[in-house]
Amino acid sequence: MCQECKRRGMTTKGTIIHHKIEAREDLTLFWSADNLECICPACHNAEHPERSGGAKKVKPKTNVVKFYANNER
Repeated sequence: MCQECKRRGMTTKGTIIHHKIEAREDLTLFWSADNLECICPACHNAEHPERSGGAKKVKPKTNVVKFYANNER
């Protein structure tokens, strides 16, 4: 059963396992059962519009530290 549809009071067959927090954001949660949910293809496409040709969803930036290489040794 699609968990996203269930939250909206609908009953839909879920066929895709979805990461609530994407793996690229936190790889430690990749196999965590608490981070996975079953959703239908329509809800999955809404969560990932960039995969079906739409624009990427804007996500709030977290505290990110970037490191760049330099020529010093």
